[in-house]
This record gives sequence, C-alpha cells and structure tokens, in this order.
Amino acid sequence: MKRVMKKTVILTLCAVVFFPLLMWSRGDDSLKIHIQQSPFYVKNNQQKIGWEVSGNFGLYLPNKHHAQFYNGDRHNVNNLEYIFSNYYWRQEIVELMDYNASRDSFQIYEIPANIKYDAAMHVGFSARYNFSDELALNISVNYSKLQVRDVFTLQVFPPYSGMLESFVYCGIFATEGRTNIDIGGMYTISPHKQLTPFWEAGLHANSTHVKKHVIHIFEREFNMVNVYGSSSYIPNTPLNEYDIRQGGLGFGAYLSGGYRYAMSDQFSMELLATGYLKTVNLEGYSNKFALHSAFLFRMVLSPFFQFGTDDPNIY
Repeated sequence: MKRVMKKTVILTLCAVVFFPLLMWSRGDDSLKIHIQQSPFYVKNNQQKIGWEVSGNFGLYLPNKHHAQFYNGDRHNVNNLEYIFSNYYWRQEIVELMDYNASRDSFQIYEIPANIKYDAAMHVGFSARYNFSDELALNISVNYSKLQVRDVFTLQVFPPYSGMLESFVYCGIFATEGRTNIDIGGMYTISPHKQLTPFWEAGLHANSTHVKKHVIHIFEREFNMVNVYGSSSYIPNTPLNEYDIRQGGLGFGAYLSGGYRYAMSDQFSMELLATGYLKTVNLEGYSNKFALHSAFLFRMVLSPFFQFGTDDPNIY
C-alpha cells in the first residue's frame, strides 16, 4: 500500500510540473496561466544579465539498482560470508542465537531480494549566469544522506515445535553520502511574466561515499566493511584498522522542468522536477546507467543583475 501511495504521489507531481509545461512550450494558450504582469517588470522593461544564486532543498529518489551493493551477496565486496566465515564472530553469533532464539545451528537462507534506498532530503546551492532573459548557464551542487534498511534470513535447526522450517530475521543497515553536481543550460519560456515555466538540461557528476554498512543480529552490530585488510579479526589482539573509502565519481546527464515565480527584481522562487540518467561508483554496480529523480525548491537571489537597454517591445 505504501509503495502504491509513493508511486501515486511521484506521478502526480510529475504530471503537475511537466504536462502544463509541455503544453505551454507548444503554444497552447488555453493552458497558459494568465497572471497580471508584475509591477517591477512594467517599471524596468529591460533585459536582465548577470549572476543569480539560490539555496535549494527537496526530495531525492535514487534508483534501487545501486542499493544492491548493500544486500550482502557473496559476490559483493561487503558480503555476509565475511562475517559468518570468521571463527570468532561466528562463535559470537552462535551464543546470540542460543540465548535469544534457543538454537545454535543455523545457515544463511536468503538475502534481501528487493533492497532499495529510502527517499532522502536533497539540499544545496546553485549559481547561475543569465546571458539574456531566456538563456542562462546553471550550476547546482546538492547533497543527500541516503539510507538502506532491509533484512536477511537465517534458517535455524531444528525447527521449532509444529513447524517444518524456522527462521530468524536480521537487519542490514547502510548510510551513504552522495553529492550531485549539475552543469547545464536553462531556457525560460515567456520570461516577462510573473509566473513562467523553464527547462534545464546538461551534464551531471556525482560523488558517493559509503559511511556505514552493518548487520544487526539481535543486539550485536557487525561491520561488513573489511577494515583489517589481509588480516582476520581476532578478539583481544592489537590489529591495524584501515580507513577504507568505498565509493567514487559517477557521471551522466539530466533534464529538468519547472516554474519560476518572481517576487521582485531581486528575489524569486522555483519549483522543478529533475530526471537523471547516470552511473554511481559503487564496486560491482558502477557500469550501469540508471534513472534517478529529484524534486527541488529553489529560493533565488539576484543581487548581481545588470539591466540592458530598454526594449519597447517587451510587454
């Protein structure tokens, strides 16, 4: 039910942003929103050239393909076998299972089949240079802290009384930092109205950093990132722990559409939806281009505008 509601909200937002925008760009006057022209435009009637800056916040919806990096599969660099094959950790798990589940014999039965990221906040800033009222170069940098939460299954032996098979469910949890950088062109439709639509398109780069990747077996947390290198974990033994950085740079392209509402010469608000086709540099999952999306609200300041020559044809 939650998945259906989530998809419904996303599709509704996309329809609200893109359908009127498409009709407007095709020149369908019946769908244009006619708002009284802003007084500051009547006063200036001038081309606006120069820099703008904005603060951004919104919702980021990453593709679940890259979340498979965290599912514990034996082919992944961070895998469940790394924990369960260590003699000392396995003995701890045996004790935990015996105390909490009254069983000390078990095996890994199933890893998450549909692991995915949670929707995340998207915050950052933009800088934009306006070449004219219609055309601009826009640079945006936005950061998201992503989370992955799912469970894997242990089968315990012997089964509990009256059951053919018995299972214990354990958690997988990960956090990831992702910085998205967009550089592209912006085209504003009907720029001399107070409410005006716009398009953006350009190149995209992202930087990903795995901050945490653990499993929980009852109250015990085990780190799935191998910080011991070629050594194995041995309790009560001094071991070198390395600072392991997982992640890296990914690339792609983006397309955005939205609306700009001008409050004054120096301040405006923008609401936009963005689609990304990009790679994310997580080992084993970095070669596939996948679709991602974001919804963003921008508060735009225009303190560096220079006004061009009066144009009597601007209404």
